[in-house]
Amino acid sequence: RTLDQQAAANAALLTGAFKGEYAKTMSTTIAPVAVKDEVTVRARSYEAGVMGQTPDTVTVQVFLNQAKTAKGEEQPSVDQNRVIATMRRVEGRWLIEKLSAY
Repeated sequence: RTLDQQAAANAALLTGAFKGEYAKTMSTTIAPVAVKDEVTVRARSYEAGVMGQTPDTVTVQVFLNQAKTAKGEEQPSVDQNRVIATMRRVEGRWLIEKLSAY
């Protein structure tokens, strides 16, 4: 129901080549499947920590749970994820320039 709004809000937090990669992946891979299968995803972080930093960059590891439901599913499936985000200060704002999930 809010895919376009969420994608735009997410894109506003990105920078560099990653911003373009996100837009392409969202429009060609994620959005078509999400709409077709009526997927809902909710993610909640429960721990985060700085792995490294310079005055204009920071690398953060985030532990999060991602609950996904799709059409016909009564209970969400929950994935426990670890995400490493590299962020860069751009005009006073911290924006994500690289994201790795494992």
